Amino acid sequence: MSSSENSKNETGYYFNNTKPIEIFEYPDQASKLIWGVNRNNILQISSQIIEFIKTHKLSIQIPLYLIDAFSRIRVKDLKLFSELYQKILKEFSCIIEPENDKLTTLLHYKGFKFENFIPEWGEKQILNLYSPKSPLYYIAWDKVDALKSKSPKLKINERIGWIFTPLDCAIRYGSELCFNYLKNLGAEYTDYSEKYAVQGGNKNIFMQMIEEGKSFDDMINTALDY
Repeated sequence: MSSSENSKNETGYYFNNTKPIEIFEYPDQASKLIWGVNRNNILQISSQIIEFIKTHKLSIQIPLYLIDAFSRIRVKDLKLFSELYQKILKEFSCIIEPENDKLTTLLHYKGFKFENFIPEWGEKQILNLYSPKSPLYYIAWDKVDALKSKSPKLKINERIGWIFTPLDCAIRYGSELCFNYLKNLGAEYTDYSEKYAVQGGNKNIFMQMIEEGKSFDDMINTALDY
């Protein structure tokens, strides 16, 4: 094995000319870029990430891992993350399967065939999150007017389909308009609300919950997971 091979780890990251601080600097930059991706900047961010990989500042596994992880948090942006993941795979002509089965499914429908993978959901089913016949669909997508018109007799403190109460659904998906609407109707928090707030990541919802006495004392491990 040559010296250059010895200085290269199994994921393709070259350390021989890398300052110690840079080992952490570029993954941190990549994390911020990927977390901040949106429809307007996806081309710019994908180009930056690809350049980091080509110049050996990052192994390809690092941004793919970050995209995979973030796609489980920002579930409403799953399609966007799948597009970013695709761009990296196509650029380097490789097939690396993510852990998130729903992300894998979207990639499968775009032509990436992963070994022994059989999708359990249709593409539309994944992207909708819930059936348009369910109030959860309108809450998750923060369609408060549609929720009011289609579910005028919504039982605000009962679980829908044994999944969420309406308020917990709004908290989980960061649906601020529906959150405020449901709170005004008298919806109550559950034992799971703090966990969903950490997952949902809506700062305004989070701060209102703190103002109303939610302490989040037991949420350190949940926050670290996300």
